[in-house]
This record gives sequence, structure tokens and C-alpha cells, in this order.
Amino acid sequence: MFYYQAICTVHNFASNLFVNRHSAVKSALAHRSKVPGPHQMKILKVFIPQSSIEVRSEDII
Repeated sequence: MFYYQAICTVHNFASNLFVNRHSAVKSALAHRSKVPGPHQMKILKVFIPQSSIEVRSEDII
């Protein structure tokens, strides 16, 4: 599966993983508006194969 993540190398910021790019861009813009100073923002497209996803806990609701 592909996920998108916003990062700022100047502030060591890394967002959560998002299913769509638009959400990662919104996270990057939120970081930029909250933290003053220069930024070096990137949007990463991350591939995580289904075979490497490991369930560590499960809650029944």
C-alpha cells in the first residue's frame, strides 16, 4: 500500500502516514503555520507491502 507523509528536515518534523496526498499537504501547511522560521518541506510517497504489516494489538468494540 502507498501512504503519504509530510516532513520538514529543518525542524525534524514527520507527520502521520496518510492514505491520500492531500491530507499530507494539509499537515505540512499546518506545521508551517504553527512553527516560525524557515522550512524545508517534503511530501514522501511511502510504500509498505502488505506482507510486512504486523498487527500488534486488537480491541473488540
